[in-house]
Amino acid sequence: MNVCLTAPVTSLERSTHGTISGQVWLVWPDASFPEEGWSDLIIGVVLAFAEATTKIRSGQVQETVVYFLDGPFSVHLSSASPEQLGMRMCRRDDTWFTVVADLDEWIDSVRIVARSTVARCHELGWRSSELDKLESLVRVGDLS
Repeated sequence: MNVCLTAPVTSLERSTHGTISGQVWLVWPDASFPEEGWSDLIIGVVLAFAEATTKIRSGQVQETVVYFLDGPFSVHLSSASPEQLGMRMCRRDDTWFTVVADLDEWIDSVRIVARSTVARCHELGWRSSELDKLESLVRVGDLS
């Protein structure tokens, strides 16, 4: 199944304290999670998905959890096969959705979101240590 990370860069905002937020959610043919247009601390969420996906792809871990930072939502990721990624979307301890995603398509979507988010933040002159870490992950090709 094609599950994608989605984050329109037009939604990016920065608070007076420098916190960068924006819309970020997962989408597949039947649903969205946590919901379409979900607003969160986008750099942290995208970085967490990028790092978790890299660890699963490399075989460092078989399972890991990524938390959305604004709300009680999480995505439990697991290696379903060399080409597939198990995804269990939860609200607290309640499973809302369980899907098996095509790993390459998922990685492509994470890479696209990471690159476009980094590029837009640079265009706006925004910097942060998390943004630098995300940029480094994209630059060194760990998301390939």
